[in-house]
Amino acid sequence: MLELLEKIDTIPELPQVAYKIIEEANKEDINYEKFSMLIEGSPSLMLKIFQIINSPFYALPNKIHNLSQAIGLLGIKHVANLALTIFVINILKDFYKEDSEVVLKWKHIITFSNAAKTTSKNDALFLSALISKIPEYLYTIMLSEGYGKKIEFNLDFHEKAIEILSEKWFLSEETVNAIKNFHMLKYNGGAKSKDAVYLYASEIIADSLMLKGTKEGLLEKVGKLLKMTDEVFIENIKKIEENSKAVFSLFQAKESVDYTNLLTLFSEANSKIYKLLTENHLLLDKYISSNETLEIAFNNFPLGVILFEKDSLVLVNEEAIKIFSKIPKNMDDILDKKMQQT
Repeated sequence: MLELLEKIDTIPELPQVAYKIIEEANKEDINYEKFSMLIEGSPSLMLKIFQIINSPFYALPNKIHNLSQAIGLLGIKHVANLALTIFVINILKDFYKEDSEVVLKWKHIITFSNAAKTTSKNDALFLSALISKIPEYLYTIMLSEGYGKKIEFNLDFHEKAIEILSEKWFLSEETVNAIKNFHMLKYNGGAKSKDAVYLYASEIIADSLMLKGTKEGLLEKVGKLLKMTDEVFIENIKKIEENSKAVFSLFQAKESVDYTNLLTLFSEANSKIYKLLTENHLLLDKYISSNETLEIAFNNFPLGVILFEKDSLVLVNEEAIKIFSKIPKNMDDILDKKMQQT
């Protein structure tokens, strides 16, 4: 177990912007403008937030197009929690290995986290579920790398693991307590706090769904645990199954990128940019030519033309300069007081 704890200890700290987002969201007097600037200062984070919010993961009736809408609908703490989830997943991606067991474990973790969010209707439990499974995820990776020792997870180990992660990532008390209570319930049958029950039940649901079938007695056991009717429980299971593909796509451990397609897109974009630049140069040439023609016509106009805005000179042609033998600076240079009043 010591090797696994050491592996957990190698997990990097969050990016500095993540700590600033968390810090701002936890203030009693939250500075909305500062919080928004922190999110907007990370384009990749902004893109991912909108990608998630406008997906079946939230299934909102209308698309969200700006950060103000997202904060107004979900709240600052919720958006901060979503940002933290994205940062955590990005860190875990660095440990990912192309191994069938690792892939299966990752899918199980995301299914578990999605089930916790869906059954509890508490989005914060997605992050709690995700973090609670980090030791198992890293252990699976170690096995894929040739680690030969069998580890029996227990409450004491998980408490040490969450302590390391909590110190690294400044996890909220709510997140830490949810994970601790879940493990107490799982290993010792401890106090059944609401969050712990949802996590415990969601793990059973994830186990069942990953085996592609519902074990006998699961419906009755989990339904009673969650205090749901059979009808409501089945509806939740269907919802988890239906949006699982979209959730896997959003939270895949390794981004699948088609570089051939990207190069094609870049090539097309480059051609369009070149075409726009060419058209822009042609328009600019026409504008310069037209402007020169107008300037010549204006200066050769047989009458003196002077244009003022209030008392500031805006325009004067050469004929007017000849008439007054100078460039008029104000109305007094042109008209007497009586004429000005008129």
